[in-house]
Parts: sequence; structure tokens; C-alpha cells
Amino acid sequence: SSEFHQQQIPNNSIKTKTNGST
Repeated sequence: SSEFHQQQIPNNSIKTKTNGST
């Protein structure tokens, strides 16, 4: 459960990066 939460943190960062690239 804790691992899943940690993976969601970096995942959000990637989404923001893609948005800026657009």
C-alpha cells in the first residue's frame, strides 16, 4: 500500500512535465 502511494508521487511529476511540453 505504501509503495503504491510512493509511485503516485513521481507519476504526478511526469504528468506535469508532459503538460508543459504541450
